[in-house]
Amino acid sequence: MATRYFHPVDYCVLVAVLGISSLIGVYFAWKDRRSTNKKDFFGGSKQLQMFPVSMSMTASNMSAIAILGIPAENFLYGSQYMVVFVGVIIASLLAAHVFVPVFYDMEMISVNQYLENRFNSALIRKIISALTVIEVCFFMGVVLYGPSLALGSVTGLPVWLSILVNGSVCAFYTAIGGIKAVVWTDVLQMLLMIFGLLIVLIKGFMVIGEPSAVFDAVNKEGLLEFFDMSLNFQKT
Repeated sequence: MATRYFHPVDYCVLVAVLGISSLIGVYFAWKDRRSTNKKDFFGGSKQLQMFPVSMSMTASNMSAIAILGIPAENFLYGSQYMVVFVGVIIASLLAAHVFVPVFYDMEMISVNQYLENRFNSALIRKIISALTVIEVCFFMGVVLYGPSLALGSVTGLPVWLSILVNGSVCAFYTAIGGIKAVVWTDVLQMLLMIFGLLIVLIKGFMVIGEPSAVFDAVNKEGLLEFFDMSLNFQKT
């Protein structure tokens, strides 16, 4: 099968997304240029509304691992993986109604700051911060590698260059624009993800047929299963 690369329009969309993301960072850096309060940079001055924050939180949890990996997991091994989202829903509700209000009322910027105040120890904050940095470095390596690998396959760019471009743009708008830039670029990216997923969904129904035909085809392959609690560790 011949390798298929981006159409010129696709390149325009890619450049536009990266460019707009960078401009969002520039905009908020200019808008808040007179602010020296770190709470403005990290907390958005508590001015961010529910819609952008919720979109940003969703986008943050829908990394390339989710967009590229979960469909592949379900296609190869079945829908059992979707049970994970039961725990995600429960954890999200607990976080929203139990933990976040505590941090919000105490005006905490991070969990690490809370731990420092809770145990009256800057050492604990530094240790947890160091562990977090290490964990995020490993995590971001995978998160950056996934989309960069996909981007390289359709543009012909080396994977290292894709990683450099993606990482540089994200680091740029985050460093100069703070949490406001992060939230609003997440909104843009989340809208693009929703739009793209809808296109894939519609195209799939156009090719296969009505939704019932899709479920019949999946069920025929034995991929439609939920809450399989068997202890067979050899089963994928």
